[in-house]
Amino acid sequence: MIKSAIILAMAASCVIAACMTTGGQFGAGPVRIADGDSPERPAHPPIPDPLIGIALADSQRMQIDSIRASYWLQAKDVTTFDEFDNLVRREEVDERGVLTPVQRREYDAHMADARARAKRAAAEAD
Repeated sequence: MIKSAIILAMAASCVIAACMTTGGQFGAGPVRIADGDSPERPAHPPIPDPLIGIALADSQRMQIDSIRASYWLQAKDVTTFDEFDNLVRREEVDERGVLTPVQRREYDAHMADARARAKRAAAEAD
């Protein structure tokens, strides 16, 4: 059960994980989601950045980078699952606020896909 909760928390953190791996830079590609991962043998498959494939204007990209950098700094101080989950949810809201309605639909689809994959992985882990 604990392993499932950890995997789900990691899935919910797609955005923060992308930021932490890339130092806050947008669109740097897939992210590793577990401590102790290595390129040779990751503990979990990489989770793609939910904004990959979404065309952003330069102003949107700058806003997203700023949001991610801010949450990346906040994530360093998180100590509980609830704090982490709250931080992830706030970041998602902030990022969605930068997107157009069409972009939001694509972003939401990417996030739903990542969460579904995490649930499947959690079910397999239990």
